[in-house]
Amino acid sequence: MSDGLGLGHVAGLPWIIGALVLVFIVERTSPWKTAIFFWAAIIIIRTGATNIGDAFHDYKIDFSISLPIVLACYIVAVLIYRTYWLRSGSTSVSVNAIYWITMILAGVLGTIGGDAASFRLSLTPAGTAVLFFAFAAWQRPYGDSAAS
Repeated sequence: MSDGLGLGHVAGLPWIIGALVLVFIVERTSPWKTAIFFWAAIIIIRTGATNIGDAFHDYKIDFSISLPIVLACYIVAVLIYRTYWLRSGSTSVSVNAIYWITMILAGVLGTIGGDAASFRLSLTPAGTAVLFFAFAAWQRPYGDSAAS
C-alpha cells in the first residue's frame, strides 16, 4: 500500500494507523454488528505489519537482530494475552488491545521470517511459501485428540 502510494514503508504507517482507527471508530458507532469490521482490521494490520517488517530491511537491520527481537516481543505479547484470557475465565477469544498488538507482532514476525527463509536459504518467494505450507500442514490441528 505504502509503496503503491510512493510513501515508503515508514512514511505510510500513519496512513495505515489512520485507516485502522477509522475502522475501529466506525465499528463502535455502527448500528450493524458484522464481522466485516474485524476482517477489515485484520487486513489493515497485516498491511502495516508487512510495512514494519520491510522497514527493518530499509534500515539495514539484519535478520540475526530483527528476528530474535520481534520473536521475543511476540512471545511476551502471547503470554500477556494468555494470562489475561485465563484470568477472565472466558471460553472464547477476547478481542482487545493486546489481541491486536499480538496480531501486529505475528504479522511482522511472518514478514521477517518469510524474508529470512527466502533470502538466507536462497529460496524464491514461492519456495518459501511451499516450505511454510508444508510445515503448517505437518502440524496437528489444535484439539486433535488422535495424539492422546
